[in-house]
Amino acid sequence: MIELVKINWLAVVSGLLWITGLSLAVAGLCRMKFLFLKLKKSLIPGDSGKNFFSKKLFVMSAVLVVTGGLLTLFKMPSSHLLVTKLLNVDETKCIHMDTEKELTFSVKDLQLDPLNRAHKRNRTDIRDNTAVLFYSGYIKTPVIKFGPGDYVTGFDARGSKAWEVFSILKIEFETLGPGDYLTTRTSKYIQLTGKMKPWSLAFKVETPVIGRVTLSFVNDDLEPGLKKDRNAWVKNIKIKKGTQTP
Repeated sequence: MIELVKINWLAVVSGLLWITGLSLAVAGLCRMKFLFLKLKKSLIPGDSGKNFFSKKLFVMSAVLVVTGGLLTLFKMPSSHLLVTKLLNVDETKCIHMDTEKELTFSVKDLQLDPLNRAHKRNRTDIRDNTAVLFYSGYIKTPVIKFGPGDYVTGFDARGSKAWEVFSILKIEFETLGPGDYLTTRTSKYIQLTGKMKPWSLAFKVETPVIGRVTLSFVNDDLEPGLKKDRNAWVKNIKIKKGTQTP
């Protein structure tokens, strides 16, 4: 199975800036020939040229770390880089929806994008079965083998508002298509509200197929002056066979 993964290059760049800046700071410290008391003296104007290079390293380090922090803080608009990712799927180990009437997923069962998965909220505070998308990203169910029939995926979600617009989620039912690529069969955009409420997407399967459901947060933004940030909270993701909302 082949999947096209969208990577937020801005998040990658900001992380590299932090790492490079901290590395330069360490290099500057290693280059200094004196202990802490001498180090303070070496940074004042009129210092000998021996430590000039070290001071340049500290300045470059500060610039890189601050720039990386600003990019992360303000989450400036960024394009995406498409990367081909190979997924090895053992069909015999897939969840078989043709034998299950309803599937319920906890946060630990779901696949979050690396940036949101790494956030402290998603690593330590999932007792209420709620995943949070702080950045443009996705939540994906495990790969499932669907038998013919009608299905409905349901979940509870709420969002936050920036620039007078609430968070928007895209719900997709993806299946294994020609060339073993995942392709979208059915999709819908929903605009969340400030209150947790149920949402759903109905889809139909004509022949047995391998697929999954994906929720994507598509309009992340920040209103710095008023400290308003768009985020999305999602919980209780279910897939049910039939036409009634789970």
